[in-house]
Amino acid sequence: MLDASEGMLSVARQKIAQYIESGRVPQVLQSTLPTMPFTNGHFDVVMINQVAHHLGDVMDDSKTPEECFPKTQKLIEEAYRVLRNQGIFLFNTASKEQLSLAYWFYCLIPDAIQIYLQKYAPLYLVEKFALQAGFTSVNALPEINKTYMEWSSYSNLEGPLSETWRKCDSIWSLVTDKELKRAMQQVTEMDTNGTLRELFDQSEKERMLIGQTTTIVATK
Repeated sequence: MLDASEGMLSVARQKIAQYIESGRVPQVLQSTLPTMPFTNGHFDVVMINQVAHHLGDVMDDSKTPEECFPKTQKLIEEAYRVLRNQGIFLFNTASKEQLSLAYWFYCLIPDAIQIYLQKYAPLYLVEKFALQAGFTSVNALPEINKTYMEWSSYSNLEGPLSETWRKCDSIWSLVTDKELKRAMQQVTEMDTNGTLRELFDQSEKERMLIGQTTTIVATK
């Protein structure tokens, strides 16, 4: 297990203590991607879960898409390197369509979502990077029946009013004080007049069609 945050690793150590003690999780390391501090052919499976958009790559219209996402490409190359032959690579991300339509509260913070969208490599580009790295049988699989946070939290229509709730999604770190104030006011007003539920229900229709996340599955 690898993460840049020692705080998150501390939580993980508590949650999976039994697996660490049994040896099923032999290492819990603090390190920064895209490079991985492991030897070649070290793993049977590598999973990258909602990480790549934190690497610092950003879409820039003055460059080609390939030039905009060098760290994402390096991350995929590293995954290939540390996998054994026949190993499986799982890269969980989200498409532009999913981010724009399948998260009920994102429309309340339009400035932040526009910044967020530029941080995500297009799915076709992730697949292209995987093939260039040497992976075969590359497939994009949308996860239709899952929400990215627990349903009881995700479906809480007053969630955006809570700082604790907002910490469950990194997009809120991009929201300015002005936009946050506006979003909270919208939530309160829409909840009062009944349109907040309508917003949620419409977004749910989209989520059930396209999912919130997509996993790229590839074989070395």
